[in-house]
Amino acid sequence: MRPFLIAILLIITVFSPVIPSADDSPQKVRYDTGVVHVRYPDEATLSRYAADPAFSYQTEVAAPLSPWQNLKQWILHKISRLFLDQKFAPYRTLFKYLLVAAALLLIFWKLSQSEIGGVFRKQSAVPPDVEEMEEENIHEMDFQQLINEAIANRQYRVAVRYFYLKTLKQLTDSQLIHYAPNKTNRDY
Repeated sequence: MRPFLIAILLIITVFSPVIPSADDSPQKVRYDTGVVHVRYPDEATLSRYAADPAFSYQTEVAAPLSPWQNLKQWILHKISRLFLDQKFAPYRTLFKYLLVAAALLLIFWKLSQSEIGGVFRKQSAVPPDVEEMEEENIHEMDFQQLINEAIANRQYRVAVRYFYLKTLKQLTDSQLIHYAPNKTNRDY
């Protein structure tokens, strides 16, 4: 019932003729003839207002951003949207899991590179022959026989070491290097 009354009132107001009233006649414009007295503030008041930063209406234009600053601002905006916008909630959880996984991999990698790396991988046993080799003189050794014995015993690491020492002996005999037992591979 109420919508019906509202519809009828709307139809009556829209389609009713506009009847001008007697007060719609043009009126005469009256101009202000009063005298205006201009008052100026004293110099102390003006200087106080000029020193107040609340009344400083000069705007300083900031310098335009460089392309690098624009790129940084864009990246930070995308990252902030990732953490704050609700439509990125599934990606946010994925990002958190990836971040945790990356942190764990970094910790695992750093531990494997440290001295306690033996916790994660098997330490290779140094053959007892390598310790004996450090005390021997390379000028008195028969390298070909030692290399053949190491290969026959399947001690390939020892065989490579003998071959390396044989090469060092040949370079020393040719006077291309100066052999010293305490030098490392990097020294040569």
